[in-house]
Amino acid sequence: MNPFATFSVRDFGAKGDGLTLDTAALQAAIDACTQAGGGTVFVPAGDYLTGTLILKDNIDLHLAAQARILGSTSLADYPGDSMYTTCLIAARGAKNLQISGSGVIDGQGKAFPYGTEGFNFEDEDAAPSTQTYIRPFLLHLADCTNLRLSGVTLQHSAAWGCHIERGKEVRIEGVHLFNRANQNNDGFDLSSCEDVMISDCHVDCGDDAFALKYGGIRIAITNCIISTRWAAFRIGPEATGIFRDITISNCVVHDTYGSGIKIQQVEGGVMENVLFDNIVMNNVTGPISLRL
Repeated sequence: MNPFATFSVRDFGAKGDGLTLDTAALQAAIDACTQAGGGTVFVPAGDYLTGTLILKDNIDLHLAAQARILGSTSLADYPGDSMYTTCLIAARGAKNLQISGSGVIDGQGKAFPYGTEGFNFEDEDAAPSTQTYIRPFLLHLADCTNLRLSGVTLQHSAAWGCHIERGKEVRIEGVHLFNRANQNNDGFDLSSCEDVMISDCHVDCGDDAFALKYGGIRIAITNCIISTRWAAFRIGPEATGIFRDITISNCVVHDTYGSGIKIQQVEGGVMENVLFDNIVMNNVTGPISLRL
């Protein structure tokens, strides 16, 4: 990776006017950066309307202040075939990947229809229809090693905010995640990840803020401020694997309905060495929920 190589998306034809679909230009800059051995894909100030972008090895996607990546409001611009593969920014098997800067990644999620998906049993009467819909996640990063998110604002996904699957050596710091535009509006979902450090984040979302699924080893979450419709910290109920050596500390949870801490070990996996320390809660319904 050449840290001094910079590829501005403007040089690849991106308009940044919020009206022109810039998917091809943004992806061309990403591909060129990877082919050159890596570097920075620079997104200057502007509004860049785009469908799915695929990030690759040795890239720092850097958003300048007043730069916004805006998700297209047309599902046709997202080529995934399911809820878990349809997303605005994706990566699979990438190494040395970073998303950084002071800019915004905005999914414009309010534009996507929803039905009963994402409604719990007590809320189903509020669903607009009995039909279910595919809605794009904001970030879906799978099987990535040495992954870092820093400084950016992630907001207004049509579904989950940031889903990391089987990630190793993950660092998330100083991220603002605001996600209440639609349903299933989780914050960070970590599925079977190892060696994760999350710190100094502000999370305000409509569903679980930090959800650990299927397993997780050596995970530390600290110094975060959280408000959510459901759990601030949830482990399970997707709990078929091993949750081990997890510490969550020095966090403030406020105005949260579905538990500050929710542990659901119901599928035969293992949970051990899990520590919660110095968690302040204010206006939280059911502060601790255990289902074993």
